[in-house]
Amino acid sequence: MKNSLPVSESLADYEIERAVGSGACGMVYLAQDRRNGRPCALKEFPTTRGATHQLFREISALFSVEHPNIIRCLDFIHQTRSRRHYLVFEYADGGSLRDLLTQRGILTPQETLDILHQIVQGVEHAHARQLVHCDLKPENILIHREAGRTLYKIADLGIARHLSNLEDRRTSAGSPAYMAPEQFYGEATCASDLYAIGIIFFEMLAGHTPFEYSNERLWTAHLKETPDLSSIEHVACRDLIGHLLRKRPQDRPHDASALFAALEALRAPETAPPICAADGSSPRRLDAPREVTPIRCREIPCG
Repeated sequence: MKNSLPVSESLADYEIERAVGSGACGMVYLAQDRRNGRPCALKEFPTTRGATHQLFREISALFSVEHPNIIRCLDFIHQTRSRRHYLVFEYADGGSLRDLLTQRGILTPQETLDILHQIVQGVEHAHARQLVHCDLKPENILIHREAGRTLYKIADLGIARHLSNLEDRRTSAGSPAYMAPEQFYGEATCASDLYAIGIIFFEMLAGHTPFEYSNERLWTAHLKETPDLSSIEHVACRDLIGHLLRKRPQDRPHDASALFAALEALRAPETAPPICAADGSSPRRLDAPREVTPIRCREIPCG
């Protein structure tokens, strides 16, 4: 990856078209890059202490990764006069996985496996660089159509944690419906992201998360309750979801590479490595992703 993001002092290179949403720190705008005519998303950060910390945390995470299944940052704009900063991201024109689930309700096992096949590759890339996302959920999986392919891209690295920093590993941040048990105790590991993938996996097949409680009860549910997987009719998918949702991090798949191997086994059981492979090796990436039934496009926050 390039060593640094471009830094500008004005928005002169971008024509802002409209606001398309809001993030934790500020607005998100759909814009057009005047230099090449391409659409992009501008994520705004005010210069408050908390927002600035969030900005530099996200920049730090973005420096670590470059992968087709992770949303790409294109520019950093620092405006001294207006006391605003902006991160410029590629624009995902197909909405989010949340939009897809809202419109479709549930997905078929094959559609689900094809989507997860891409998401896990992005997670594997981040984990190899000691980066834990900490907030994987359908809202943070964006859909982008490129050269006749549909790509699923992980977005919003604002609370990602670097495992090399012991203090950074301790966090209770995240979205409670998708948080692993250990995150409620302030500990985030690569296995925490795998647990979140298990929740997303379940939701794509069942149409809801396994624990449909208020945030206060979710803490107890994630820590103590065994999820009811009986609504998942596909037996192999159900078994893998159960493996991902185990309470202890060490009882989940060994790492994202092992999970990728398991997904490969479910997509092509006659040729893929064993489901429980946990030797850390990365199987060869196979064919281009298969298309999922299109949805209506809706502008959303990007990044």
